[in-house]
Amino acid sequence: MEAVSQFNDDPKHTGYGALAFRQEDADLRDAVNKELHNWLGTDDHLKTVAPFGFDKSNLTKKTAAELCKG
Repeated sequence: MEAVSQFNDDPKHTGYGALAFRQEDADLRDAVNKELHNWLGTDDHLKTVAPFGFDKSNLTKKTAAELCKG
């Protein structure tokens, strides 16, 4: 194994986080999606993810449906 001092992700291999909800929990899913939509891209969000190497360039406008098209 080799440690690297800086890792630059390949934009062709972008990954996305996901949460799963039971079908009967649509209200919970919608509430979580609303809060995530309001939080993502805020100063608080960017400060939270910065230590892990993420910044505004990692934000997407794609919907789950668009991402699932492949």
